[in-house]
Amino acid sequence: MIVLNNESNRVFTGSQTSTPNLEPREFKVQDVSQCKSINDILSFLNIKDYSKEDIPQVCKGYSRILDDRGFPLAIVKDTYDLLNPVEAFAFMDALVSTMGLDYRESGFTHEGKRLFITAYGKAIQIAHKDRKLGDTLQTRVTCVTSFDGSSSTIIKIELLRVICSNKMASWITDEVIKVRHTRNQRAIMSQALSQATGIEMIFSKIENDINHLNNVNVTRGQMKKMANKYFKIDGKHDDDIPTKSKNGRDRMLSQFHHETLGTFGQSAWDAMNAYTAYMTHDRPTRNTKGASKEENQWRGAFSEKDSRKFRNIITEVVGV
Repeated sequence: MIVLNNESNRVFTGSQTSTPNLEPREFKVQDVSQCKSINDILSFLNIKDYSKEDIPQVCKGYSRILDDRGFPLAIVKDTYDLLNPVEAFAFMDALVSTMGLDYRESGFTHEGKRLFITAYGKAIQIAHKDRKLGDTLQTRVTCVTSFDGSSSTIIKIELLRVICSNKMASWITDEVIKVRHTRNQRAIMSQALSQATGIEMIFSKIENDINHLNNVNVTRGQMKKMANKYFKIDGKHDDDIPTKSKNGRDRMLSQFHHETLGTFGQSAWDAMNAYTAYMTHDRPTRNTKGASKEENQWRGAFSEKDSRKFRNIITEVVGV
């Protein structure tokens, strides 16, 4: 039997015991804007190679993954192909150079089991049809990988609204490359990157969609229906709705017309921004096992699954 014991920070493998050198890494968004390459970032964060150890004497067909500090991260099948940090992110330098991006943030999540690096590009201006001031959207490319098999290596593009007091609220993300940790992952990644030159076209497509949303009228009643659908309470009487869902719905609805945050209660774009404002400012978060309140808030604000869900709800309600 193999037991991961987080309290004592040990891995028990039968009669053998291994004690890591240091505590697992904690969630923290690090400013790496001074770094010019992936090697600079890994050096700044003091990240070195991880290791994979077969454990046939304990469990045939399985291995354990240790981070660069000797801390055990996971038990995986022995077919799992460990991609070290420098391998997982090496291609980012070419992407950054080609697209004129700048490295900005990096950090660990999931108790050190995942690592992300972000690079920012040019800003996109969205004009509001009835206002002098529109929106400024920041383009961003994020690469995420895991060292325990919990996530593929993913490159995704994001547009972030630069208007809120904390500077940004996510709108929508799209996965450009997703490669599982198999023995062919390096070849697959290389092939996928040869097709990644279309990233700027994807940004342009999303920009066109935003402009379209900006020109479609949405009433408060339609916004309420969208919020009800998001919280899965559409068609229910308020007396039958759980307090948590009702509060979430009302908070999102209040963001539909909030001129301080750049929404005016008029368009499908205001509806999309009501969703992002809720996710960034109003959505309740708490400490959970293995993740702080701050990490859960960060992960929730940049969830491509939820943003796609709300975009689909807009289509369902107003047909755009």
